[in-house]
Amino acid sequence: MKKISVVGFGKIGQAIVANMLKNGIQVVAVDINPQLHTVFSEGQYETNEPGLAEALTSSFASGQLIVTNDFSQVHDSAAVIVAIPLLVDQQKNILDEPFLNCFRELAPHFSNNVLIVIETSIPVGYGRDVVVPAIESTGKKHGTDFLLVHSPERIKSGTMLEQLLRTPKVIGGVSPEATEKALEIYQWFFDRSLIHIVDSIEAAEMVKLAGMAYRDVNIALSNQLAAFSNRIGVNFADLIPLINTDGE
Repeated sequence: MKKISVVGFGKIGQAIVANMLKNGIQVVAVDINPQLHTVFSEGQYETNEPGLAEALTSSFASGQLIVTNDFSQVHDSAAVIVAIPLLVDQQKNILDEPFLNCFRELAPHFSNNVLIVIETSIPVGYGRDVVVPAIESTGKKHGTDFLLVHSPERIKSGTMLEQLLRTPKVIGGVSPEATEKALEIYQWFFDRSLIHIVDSIEAAEMVKLAGMAYRDVNIALSNQLAAFSNRIGVNFADLIPLINTDGE
């Protein structure tokens, strides 16, 4: 059975894992929370996300899903997908030591050009300029021991499993070899028509940054228009369907 490890078994990680399990892949879910294994082994896992509980609990019971806090369990995986948060402080400064330490702890188990995938949203240039050097500081080498790509998660709570079936999956690697290997492996659990290859890891990082910025700007503009409409006595909500027909 094909084996993939997912590091970070929170909301996003659980959806990623469930999608793999549905496609017959053995998954090792690694999380620093030591209680997660107990939660599953005692049948206490709960979620409001449709489809997750059934997929995860049944696969855990059958042994297809392993839940652990032991980083060494990623050995012999075809890919290691990292979906842990990259934190910022109140001044918007990146607090990246926990994020980078995760890669340093995983690095001893990297060999034979194992595919490493960052699903977390990261700054443009961060994968090549920060993550690769962090891993290589442990003695591992890109292109020999590991291959790094970015494939940003682009799903939201509520219908995550459904979104994974229709949201384009963007992949960009540090090298063409990394991108090619990611394309091969991601076809194990995504339809090929959903996978979109970009020229570099920086291009993949830009896709997520631009998407988030575009959405935030539109929300902010909509809020300002609604506030202005309220001041002049216009019901902005009633106008939105008409506004959205502009350009049709």
